[in-house]
Amino acid sequence: MTVGQNLAFPLKNRGVPKTEIDARVAEIARLLDLTPDLGRKATRLTADAKQKISLGRGLVRSDVAAVLFDEPLTVIDPGAEMAVAVEAEGAASRSRPDDDLCHP
Repeated sequence: MTVGQNLAFPLKNRGVPKTEIDARVAEIARLLDLTPDLGRKATRLTADAKQKISLGRGLVRSDVAAVLFDEPLTVIDPGAEMAVAVEAEGAASRSRPDDDLCHP
């Protein structure tokens, strides 16, 4: 599956219209800086990018009250961990203003 297909998967399974899926995937990809990778196979990406995909799959659905991640940054390179945490926090707050990323 490509990055775009991965991000769309939760919405596609729920029968969300394609135009809405495309818009939501584009928004989450932009927030997590995955837009350049949307057409790439996820298996060919770095661990950091794969973790961003996991975060994105949780954030892409707007019909849930909360999203829980268990240590979402454990595979992130320690040098990039803070940047990804800040990016994920920003994406979560823009995607769901009432959500918060705790204990990254």
